[in-house]
Amino acid sequence: MGDLVIRAGLWFGIAWGLSGCVLKGPHELVRAQLEATRSAFSTRAVESEQQIRALEAEIAKREIRLDEQAVRVDQLRTLSELKDSELERVVSEQVALADEILRAQAEIDALKAEVKRLEGLTRRRRPRTPPPEPEGEARPTEEPPEPTDGQAALATLQARVQAQLDQELLTQLDSETHEALAAALVDLIDPGFLTLTRVEDGSVIRIETRRLFQEGWTTLSPRGQQIVEAIGTALASLPGRRISVEGHTDDAPIHTAQFPSNWERGFGRAIAVLRGLTEVAPRLRISATSFASSRPIVPHDTPDAETQNRRVEIVVRGDPTLLRQPLEEPDAEDEEAEPAPSESPTEEKP
Repeated sequence: MGDLVIRAGLWFGIAWGLSGCVLKGPHELVRAQLEATRSAFSTRAVESEQQIRALEAEIAKREIRLDEQAVRVDQLRTLSELKDSELERVVSEQVALADEILRAQAEIDALKAEVKRLEGLTRRRRPRTPPPEPEGEARPTEEPPEPTDGQAALATLQARVQAQLDQELLTQLDSETHEALAAALVDLIDPGFLTLTRVEDGSVIRIETRRLFQEGWTTLSPRGQQIVEAIGTALASLPGRRISVEGHTDDAPIHTAQFPSNWERGFGRAIAVLRGLTEVAPRLRISATSFASSRPIVPHDTPDAETQNRRVEIVVRGDPTLLRQPLEEPDAEDEEAEPAPSESPTEEKP
């Protein structure tokens, strides 16, 4: 019995061992497969995470690009609106200009028609030429006939047209004068020896008296002589202008034998500049004036202000009537004689 039990135990142990060996092999295989699957999934998870990050970065880039495109679209839309408004403005200006041209042309046509009508009336009402008087008989003195309504209207229209033409010519002349003076006097303007200002009715050359005269002197200094000669040379090349030399002083009172007041002092300086100009350009239409301290540039309250107010101004204005008059050739006697200004210097008080 004991042997039987021992044998049964041995057989059971052998069977259990054999069964354990058989079951242990599949278990290890499953575990290996599980580990391989887990490793594969881990690798795929890492790759998926990397792909997700790459996609997120690409999405961020595209969002930035989309924002940039949106900004660009807004800019283009704004530019388009601006161009549209600018185009509308240009078109409206062109339309207004076209209307103005049409109105001006209509006015010109009306003026031409009026001139033709008035000329027709003048021709119809013109008196016939009387027959010649027999010789030897005295012809009674007759008063000139009064102008007819048509002749008076024509004369008024011609005067109005001539005045308009003179004004246009004067504006163009003043503009050309300023440009010519700026080009001719650039070497004096840039260093600050004088200033050139465009005003409504001409141009003003302004020179402080310290640039022209030594303290207490009434004659031009060597430097002042050079400045005046340069200005005279520039003015000599500009016919059809009227020139006025204006003397301005500070408000410090003066009472000497030479200058009883600032009026005489300003006038003396203006005359000195006038003589210097006419020595270079004797045929200038020129005059001299004194304004004393009545026209200051700045208030007379500082030494620097006094320096600015002590000045000589050369005012150059166009005169269409001078352009329509031919310049007379100087006679030989005039060339030998001392040059003198064409207009007598006058003192003017405001």
